[in-house]
Amino acid sequence: MLKDSSKSFRGVWFAAVIFFAVCVIFPLLCAFLTPDAADVKSVFASAVLRTAMRNTVIECL
Repeated sequence: MLKDSSKSFRGVWFAAVIFFAVCVIFPLLCAFLTPDAADVKSVFASAVLRTAMRNTVIECL
């Protein structure tokens, strides 16, 4: 019984890691590897976007 539960738990964690990588890490890499410097500057110059990024980081932690 415990062995089956352990496999299921590992499977759920593996699925969560894949989901996180595909839905969060991959789009972030694509977004940060392709923009111009002016695009990045405009994002960090916006107070609303800085607040949104800060709140997202706080929620993830």
